[in-house]
Amino acid sequence: MSPVDRLQFKHRLTGADFHPKPRHWLTPLLIALCVVAGMCLL
Repeated sequence: MSPVDRLQFKHRLTGADFHPKPRHWLTPLLIALCVVAGMCLL
């Protein structure tokens, strides 16, 4: 098992992966939208 796999496994064990999956790609998308909106306003 690689260190990354071990980290992900521990992540699942601690229940940190409790949130629904769509949130993982939605958050960066929202941040990107905020950045674009900020650039347009400046």
